[in-house]
Amino acid sequence: MYKTLTINGTEYEFNFGFGFVKAISRVKLQDGNEIGLQYRVAQLYDGSPEALVDVLMKARVKTNAPTMEELQNWLEDESTDIDTVFDQVLDFLSTANCSKKQTLKMLQSAREEEEIQKAATAKRRKEAGLD
Repeated sequence: MYKTLTINGTEYEFNFGFGFVKAISRVKLQDGNEIGLQYRVAQLYDGSPEALVDVLMKARVKTNAPTMEELQNWLEDESTDIDTVFDQVLDFLSTANCSKKQTLKMLQSAREEEEIQKAATAKRRKEAGLD
């Protein structure tokens, strides 16, 4: 499934298909452990620009593809709405056949955890008499 992003006025295609899932699942951390799609989705949900660049680098279509430096510079540019880019990439992952099941499951878990944390914080504030 090809998706496009406009980066510095140029449209680039990204493919979140089987090749992408294989590539993202082969990422090794410094400690030697491998991470996969669900880990990267969690990082995207948390707003990691490093994860965003990694995902886009692995999903880019090789013809007329942006370089890592172009992606990084684009994300650093104040005129780029990075929150919208995160949303677009998570939407891409949520709709592509090869990634949607894991992505939707991870996003649901992340949202549930966020709600649990909010409830716990509200409870602590109430017990402390802050609300």
